[in-house]
Amino acid sequence: MFLQNKMRASIVILAFLAFFSCKKSRVEDTVYVRDPSFSPTTTKINVLKENTDTMSCLYENNMRQVYVEAAVGQELEWFYQSGSDYISMGSELFQNLSISGVYRLKHRHIEAQHPVDTVVNFSISYCPASVTFPDAFSPNGDGQFDTYAPVFKGVKQYNFQVLNRSAKVLFQSSSEDPAEWDGTFNGNKSESGTYYYKCTGTLLTGFKFEENGSFQLVR
Repeated sequence: MFLQNKMRASIVILAFLAFFSCKKSRVEDTVYVRDPSFSPTTTKINVLKENTDTMSCLYENNMRQVYVEAAVGQELEWFYQSGSDYISMGSELFQNLSISGVYRLKHRHIEAQHPVDTVVNFSISYCPASVTFPDAFSPNGDGQFDTYAPVFKGVKQYNFQVLNRSAKVLFQSSSEDPAEWDGTFNGNKSESGTYYYKCTGTLLTGFKFEENGSFQLVR
């Protein structure tokens, strides 16, 4: 009987831990779904005339078009670095790039009846697109953490709400009307405690997101 009771207790504990782990995973996971209306953006840059440092950051699923203006008698070739080698990509006037990595352009043109060779190396890396939420804020007027808002990186559009324990909406903002919560509702200071947020939107990578969670108001 003692062993049976002990086994039952073990099963209950394991079931509880399994339930808690699953519940925690569901709460913390972000829901990402491809936006069916997503249209990739293409940013153009003239590699021979513009600063290639400005093109290093590219949001995934979008495109960078690098190009050279047409000129009589010029020769050019594009390369992609693979390990220690450079692989030829072709000799067209432009290339559409959507993969992070290191690239090279070899260009020759005639100037004052003499050939001029130019080599341009540039890189493209993916920018992080994300939404993060502070754990707490303290609206006490000291100039530090006085307001609450998500931290957006590479977000195209969003809608954000703050709710109390009764699921009453105390504050809301959007990409069309951005604002940060100052810890008040109808001109009155909200009490210290736990509050909740809901945030939905679309990343510049073309994925929709939905976030729900809680944070602390500390006075």
